[in-house]
Amino acid sequence: KLSRYAGFYKGIQSLGATVAWQLDAKNVSYLNQLIGNWVLLGISLFPMFYMAATLKDHSDDTEDAKKEHLTEDDDTVKQV
Repeated sequence: KLSRYAGFYKGIQSLGATVAWQLDAKNVSYLNQLIGNWVLLGISLFPMFYMAATLKDHSDDTEDAKKEHLTEDDDTVKQV
């Protein structure tokens, strides 16, 4: 699962490098770039607070995997 997050991070990093390269090629002033960064930060705060408020500390998948065992003789799920 961690590799998915790392891949997502690297994709966003590459997107940011592309945008920075285009901004530099079009001679956008540093002040406009700074204003754009602050606007993006302000917009991203709302979803960040939502995710922080609704995020759980555990995963149900690992707990379910520990509780269930598949028996080979009758192919039924047995609770432990």
